[in-house]
Amino acid sequence: MMLALALLAPPPATESIGLVGTSQGVPVKGILTRSVQADRSLLSTLELTLMPPGQDPIIVRQETHLKSDGQPLRKLQSVVQGTTRTSFAATFDRRDAQWQGPPGMPAFKVPAPRDTEIRARSDFWFLTERPEVGAKWVYHRFVTDKGQWEATVVEYKGPVSIKWNGQDVPAHRVVSGDAVADLDDRGMPLQLDSPQGKLTRAVPE
Repeated sequence: MMLALALLAPPPATESIGLVGTSQGVPVKGILTRSVQADRSLLSTLELTLMPPGQDPIIVRQETHLKSDGQPLRKLQSVVQGTTRTSFAATFDRRDAQWQGPPGMPAFKVPAPRDTEIRARSDFWFLTERPEVGAKWVYHRFVTDKGQWEATVVEYKGPVSIKWNGQDVPAHRVVSGDAVADLDDRGMPLQLDSPQGKLTRAVPE
């Protein structure tokens, strides 16, 4: 895997953007917030509100806290629809995830597969470091709602030009599996495209 050594200028402490689009054919809007803590760790929250016709909105909230080197500290996920709430949580001690499913389920430890990378360094691309074109980051990430580690490959394809708000704007294309993210120079998404749907950054009011 290749990574550039050049560091970027200090990022803003907190940044939020709105997102709009569809997920599995259902209209969705959301807010992504990224906050660099005093210890240089990264706290990211994504809240999506899905609006299926004739039903209560579905609110999905994900939170990820990473050390400055990408080592996971905590991951949370909750899904709320009407009076029904389902939540999952994981805290990390070195290479072990302590996983807690919905209420009533026992907590248990999920060790990462042996001799695997678990740091999510690619989450810091364009935030604190700039990858070279073709750079790949191969690691295992913990999937909170499944309670398991999954192999993940993230690749920086290079600069592209996309249509946003009726204009051609520059972006950085990053691919992970069948998901494509077009990011701005700070690593915040302009658009996210996956088999589940597409989200685009909302135009600021």
